[in-house]
This record gives sequence, structure tokens and C-alpha cells, in this order.
Amino acid sequence: MPDAKILSKVNDILQTAKKEQINPSLYLDKFTGYLEQSQAKSELKKITECKGTYNVSQFRKVLLNDLPCFNCLTFKNSSPLALHLSRSIALENAGICMHPTYGFVYIPGSGIKGMARAYAKQIWLPVQKNEEEAKEVINNIFGSQDDKKPCAGKVVFHDAYPKKRPELFVSISNCHHPKYYKGELKLQPGDTGDFEDPKPVYFLAAKPGAKFEFSLSLRQDIKEPDKYKNFVNTAFEFLTGALCHMGAGAKTAAGFGSFSPIGKDIETTLPKNQTRYQILNLTLKLTTPAFLAGAFQEQDDCKLTASALRGQLRWWWRVIHSWALDTSQLLKLETAIWGSIEHASPARIELSDTNNSIRLPDRISMELRYLAYGTYPMRNENTSRPLRYYQEAIAEYNSAIYCSGSFLDNTTDEGKEISKEDVAMQVCQGGLWRRRHCGKEISKEDVAMQVKFALYLLTKYGGVGAKARKGFGSIVVKDSGFFKIDNKNIDDSLIKQESAKFRKKLFENKITSSEKKDWPLKSQNVIFTADEPLSALRKLSSAYMGFAGKYKNNEKKIALGLPRQIYGPNSKGSKRESSPIHFHLEPKDGNNWLLRMAVIPSRFLPDYASCENFLSEFMKYIEENINRSCRSNNTRR
Repeated sequence: MPDAKILSKVNDILQTAKKEQINPSLYLDKFTGYLEQSQAKSELKKITECKGTYNVSQFRKVLLNDLPCFNCLTFKNSSPLALHLSRSIALENAGICMHPTYGFVYIPGSGIKGMARAYAKQIWLPVQKNEEEAKEVINNIFGSQDDKKPCAGKVVFHDAYPKKRPELFVSISNCHHPKYYKGELKLQPGDTGDFEDPKPVYFLAAKPGAKFEFSLSLRQDIKEPDKYKNFVNTAFEFLTGALCHMGAGAKTAAGFGSFSPIGKDIETTLPKNQTRYQILNLTLKLTTPAFLAGAFQEQDDCKLTASALRGQLRWWWRVIHSWALDTSQLLKLETAIWGSIEHASPARIELSDTNNSIRLPDRISMELRYLAYGTYPMRNENTSRPLRYYQEAIAEYNSAIYCSGSFLDNTTDEGKEISKEDVAMQVCQGGLWRRRHCGKEISKEDVAMQVKFALYLLTKYGGVGAKARKGFGSIVVKDSGFFKIDNKNIDDSLIKQESAKFRKKLFENKITSSEKKDWPLKSQNVIFTADEPLSALRKLSSAYMGFAGKYKNNEKKIALGLPRQIYGPNSKGSKRESSPIHFHLEPKDGNNWLLRMAVIPSRFLPDYASCENFLSEFMKYIEENINRSCRSNNTRR
């Protein structure tokens, strides 16, 4: 599709006008032509710089105050807010709900009403003693389309306006496994999909911290409004629960749209006997610096997001099951636990940082440049490559993971028509009622168990951000006792055992993979001494460099992954490939550090058996040499 053209006179105005004078809504809807995703990022950046004029008429507030039983509460978004991503504009999946006249982000009343109703039906209704009376309350507030007793709702949900213009930023959704998720790629046993090319999608979101006024009232045609005033208060209870625990807008499973009330007297806790969620509360802590980044890899982008954490958990979860299931089964089970475009995820992650420090690297040693190839400057500080910010190892994050029930769709992939007898029921997932075809129920406890297993592997062997496999971004769970299930401590053997039972229960011995039924992850622990995180990373990198030097221009190095192409007389022009080796670093008592080395086979290895001795030699070399002094202690600033 060719680029959309803008009239020359209009384009002249856009180029000469001050950014604060341009309406961002008008710019996005009318002046942004079709662009590829690689071009969309810079165009969306221009929209975030447009301010327009915030001039909400006082006349609107006067009108609202005159409505019967009007009430208004203020909430602040504690995470980014994405609204109407699929709204029809020239840029695909980049829409956001902005006021057509004033150009600021607002939340439509229809969406607010839908959130409140979802909370009322999914969380509040099941815990009420008198179900019929509770349903009557819901019908009175929201209305009903029941053929026997249809009625209009008595409560009006008005658009939520911000107190001042929310700041916009360009967010990114980076699909690392597009062909796998589309069903176009058949995985080999053990594949985790990390050999595909990521497909970034850029979109607009509102930054956290914006204060929105949520307004409710009764319909103006209601006689004796004081008689129904309590409905407004109850509706606010539903809305508060939805905003604080379910999220508003799009991408709520990835942590978007979380709100908190402004005011100490507003109750936000869920009912004690609610049956919808099992909530996992935990605190995560970085043990080594993490190269985190958003769309532009700038200082404001350097933060761990719920979507990035979610992506890592999804990958480690795939490590557990990819050896036992074929591609279609793995994708169905992954969809049931982590969601898809058509299936709302039963696991919603909230994340907030409590302590962090963002900085540029100021100690650029040869060892760190080798271990973090492509992240630290390769030549000197004057290189054209942008410096990457990182979060220091003091960063901590509070997280709450809401786990609800799900189902596994066990219909065939042969395109057969589903009979009426096969449609068991309609189940509610993420506020949407969907048909379940002969599916297997998955309890919220099972979903929580799968999430815990993925968290265990991530915080034992993995990390977050760029170069996580090389030891950067190592992360741990601070909470003692978090990794327990039925008073049993989670470990590798328990994960294998319980996951095998989980698969058998869902697939009923219809597992079609003829390969190994367990993930053959091999690991080795090493204790060494270091003064602080960067020193620990330098020691690891020095040992890594020493081993790699032994096999210079040797194609056996393919078993280490290929951060760059192998050169030499026997080179076949091998492609860049992800490393099957994962380093995880965490401090112990005194100056002692624990290094975990994990090897997870990948499809690009010629065959695992021929590489096994080489990888064993590698881990032994690291163990024997990591406590030696670094090859170079020179630091360039």
C-alpha cells in the first residue's frame, strides 16, 4: 500500500506549527498516513509531542453536578493505559481513545460500565448469599435484556475525563514467535521458538500517574431518585473493584490499565470469600544489572514491564512442556495458560518498581564488552552506537499475579463441524463469554501452579532484559516460602512430576510426541568470590573469553550459540543463533556468589549428543577458571 498523501498546505502547517498547538487526536486520525511498523515508531513519537489545548468546559461540570444523585471519585492509573488499539486508523493496532475536540485521552462511559458489570457478575455475585436478590441489584444498576423482564439500567456511567492532559508515550509489543503463534511453524521436540525473528508493533499509551474523574448518576427520568441513591454507591463499589483488580482498556493481562483510588477511605480489597482469583503476591529483586529498554532504548524506557516479565515466564513455561507435546498440543495448552488473540489469558500480571537506579555504563572493561556484545560500546565512547541504559542491581519490584480458571480446547484441527452435543457450555474468560467445545476445565489452582513453575525456572536459571543469558538481569524472588505447593518445596524434579500429571489429566494419554517426555535441562553450580555485581560479571566473562579463545575459528563453537559469524577456512557462513547456555548470578554470604549454568538444547545444534562433551568441557572450564583474576582490569571512562 502506498504512503497516504497529505495536502501540501496542511503539511506546511504541520511543519511550521508549534507542537503544543497541534491536536494529537486530529494528527493521529487525519494526518497520519499508512506506514510500515519500522516507520510508525518515529511518527507516533511526533504525536506524543503534540499537546493541543486542555480546555474542558466548566459547563460540563455544572451539568453533571445537577444530575440526580451525582457522585464523582478520582482514580490514578498506576500502570500504562492503552485504549482502543484496534480503532480504525491508518496505522495498524496503534489507536488510542482521544477526545475528538480537545485531543486528550479519556475513558468512554460504555467501557466503564462494561468493566463494572464484569466485576459484579464474576466476583461480587458468586459470594452473595441470596443470588436472586443480587441479580436484581445488577439488573437495576446495569439493565437487563431478559425476555421475561427487560429493563434499562438506572445508573448512568459518564465518560471519565483526566484532571489534566495525560502524557503519551510510544509503547512496544514485540512478538518473538509469530509463525509459531499463527500455527505456520512445526516445532521439533524441545523447541522454545527462540530462533524466529521478532516482529515489533508500536502503539500509543498513556503514562502512569494520570488522575481521572469517574462520574456516576441516576437517569434523569427516575422519579424519587433518593430512593435509588444506594445503586450509585453500589455501582462505585463494582467500578472500584474492576479498576483495582481487573484493569481498564487493552492489554490488561500484561499489566496495562491498573488503577488506584485517590482517597484513603475507599475500600479496594476483594471479598474474602471470592472464588474468581488465586493471587500470587511476590517481590522480585535484580542481582545483576539489567539492560531493559522500550521502543527507543532511552532512559525513560529502561524499566522492567509486566509484559516483558510475562514474555520471559511464557518462554520458561515452554521449556517445561515442549519436549512432551507436539506443536498443536503445545500451542493449545499455552493458549489456555497464557492466552492468545482469541483467548483471554487467565494469568494477569501487575508490576510496580519500589527501588531502582538507572544509569549509563561508566566502567567499560574488555570483559564486559565481550559478555554484553552489542550492548556496551564496542570501540569507544564516541561510537555512533547509542549507549544503553541499565538498571542497577538494587532494583526491586512488587508483583501481583491474578490467576483465574481456564479451559483447554480439545477440538480437532481438521476443520470438522462441531455438533451441538459437543458444545458443553459457555464459560467466562476475562469478561468475555465464549463457547467451549468439549474443553477440559483448568482450575485457578492449576493455572497458579504453572505460573509458579515458570517463575521458579526464571529466577533460578534466567534473567530479564538484553543479554539475560549471559548473566545480566539475573532476578530472584525475595519472599521466603513462595516456592511451595502443598507444603512441598518446588524443585526441578517436582516440576517434571507435577507437569507430567497435569498434561496427562488434560490430554488423557493423547500426547502424540514420541520423543523424551521430560525437558533435559542440565545445570551446574559454581561458588566464586567477587566484590559486587559488575566484578562478578567480569570474572564470568574473563573465563568465557578464555574458553572461546581455545576454539578460535572452530565450528565446534556453534554449541555456544553464535553472537557473531564464525570465520575461518572451514566456515560455512553460519547464521546468528541463540545460545543454549544460560547464566544466572546471585550473591550469597559475604563476597561469595553463586553461578548457575544451565544448558537447554536448541534445534540448531548439529545434534545434542555430539555437543554434550563440548558443553560439559565448557562448564568445567568455567568452574576451574572463574576465580582467577580477570585478564584485564583496565577500565576506560
